Amino acid sequence: MSKVIKGNGSGRVLGTRTAQVIVCVVAAFLCFVPVFADLLTGRFPYAQVAGFSVYVGKQEGEMKPTPQITGDTVLTQTFNCYEYNIVDIELMSATYERTNTGTMHIELSVDDTGEEICSWDLDVSKLEDNHVFNVAVRDPQKFYVEDRKCRLTVTCPGAQEGNAVSLYYVDRDCYDGGELMINGEATGGDLYMLMTGTAGKTSYENTKVTLCFYLMLAVEAVLFFLFHRFGKKDVIDESGDE
Repeated sequence: MSKVIKGNGSGRVLGTRTAQVIVCVVAAFLCFVPVFADLLTGRFPYAQVAGFSVYVGKQEGEMKPTPQITGDTVLTQTFNCYEYNIVDIELMSATYERTNTGTMHIELSVDDTGEEICSWDLDVSKLEDNHVFNVAVRDPQKFYVEDRKCRLTVTCPGAQEGNAVSLYYVDRDCYDGGELMINGEATGGDLYMLMTGTAGKTSYENTKVTLCFYLMLAVEAVLFFLFHRFGKKDVIDESGDE
């Protein structure tokens, strides 16, 4: 029985090519796992553009603390939102160099409908004097508030004078279409506030799909190079003839 070496043998070449195709398909699938995961968990809508921050209004004028927010105080700030949605809001607290106790309740809502966007209950003992703090919207994709007026309401149930905190505000009207009111009376100023939101209608998922696509191209290019460089090209055909 003779052995013939054939460079174009079909048996092992077919098997090798099939294995290469399977590897490429599996690699391509793995590159898109982040997108599939978002689809399964329902996180496909618009989301945060990382690092995009914008002042709601120009912070000009003298900054000062509001009166202490006691149990009978209702502090309300309205403002027009020009972002597609609101991701988080930064405020500045005054504790009067003491450790206060109690809870600060903050509610963000749509002004004309009263629909709540998000609310927070903060432990005031953890607030620092003359220091900024941040509250993050739990589901920013749920509410699209571009070109709508929003309202931020702050209360501290049960707080007493001498054991209460304040928020800093600017003593002039800074925000377009908004004002700071304390117990229904206008202060002539606005809260010191920094809002982070999504600019326009940039799609988080479109960006993720694009990145996954480029990752797939890079992975497939590497696999093609490896298969071409190290793959077996000759096949030993042992069927032979007597």
